[in-house]
Amino acid sequence: MRNWIVGGVLAAGLVSGHPAAAFDVSSPPIMNSYAVGPLCTVYASDQYAVQYGSVGVVVDANAGVAFSPEGTAWAQGRNGPSIGTFYGILTDEILASCLDLPSLQIEDFRAVGADADVGFANQTYIGFQFTIGSGTDYPEGSYEYFVGTSTNTVDYANQPLTAADPQPTVALTSNANDPHSGLFTVTATF
Repeated sequence: MRNWIVGGVLAAGLVSGHPAAAFDVSSPPIMNSYAVGPLCTVYASDQYAVQYGSVGVVVDANAGVAFSPEGTAWAQGRNGPSIGTFYGILTDEILASCLDLPSLQIEDFRAVGADADVGFANQTYIGFQFTIGSGTDYPEGSYEYFVGTSTNTVDYANQPLTAADPQPTVALTSNANDPHSGLFTVTATF
C-alpha cells in the first residue's frame, strides 16, 4: 500500500523529450516514471487540475524515501515538502548512489525546485540536470529530468537511464613456445 501511496503522491512521470508549456491548464496531465540506474525511479508530475507539480527520485519505495530538487514540490496551492516528510533535498551524492557510481562520476549537477514566490500556473520548471563522463557503464552525456519548459541543451531528456549490459569476451592465449603445438587456453567471460 505504501508503494502505491508514494507513487500516487508523487504522481510520477517524465515528459517526452519535447518541451511543453509550463503548468498550462490546456496541457494534459503528465504522469510517467523511469528507472534511473539499478536502484531508483524518477517520477515527475504536472497536473494543473489539482495544482500538483514535482520531480522526485524514489530511493526506497518500501520506506517512502524520496528526494526532489531543493526538497520542494508544488502541491494544491502550497509550495514545499507538503506531501510528506519523505521529501529530502536531491544531491549529486544521492543520484550517484542511484546509479551505483562514485559521486565524482556525476558532474555539473543542477537542481531547481518549485518557486515559492509565484503561483502554480506561473511555475516554469522543476527538475534536475547532470552529466556522466566516460569510464562508466552508462552512456556518456548530459541528462535532464523535468516538468515545465526547459531551455537546456542536453543529450538525453526524460528517458530511462540504465547501464549497458556487460559484453561477453573470449580470449585465446598460448603459453607454448611453438604456436603450432595446439596448446591454447580459452577464457570466456559473460
